[in-house]
Amino acid sequence: MKSWHALLLAACILVGSGAIAAVLGLRDRYHYPAFPVKNSVCRIDKFTGAVEVYDVDRGWVHVRDK
Repeated sequence: MKSWHALLLAACILVGSGAIAAVLGLRDRYHYPAFPVKNSVCRIDKFTGAVEVYDVDRGWVHVRDK
């Protein structure tokens, strides 16, 4: 019975630390440059490198490469 409790405790610690790591990792996901692109607010996704520009009517819009 004691080994079952130790296994359950280890699983809870792993799940909890994974949840904390996910929350802290997603908190700093976007980088907002100091200089706006074409006088609009933009952000860069640190994980994928995607650049998005904020439009008042549509929200965050992906910028496509030409």
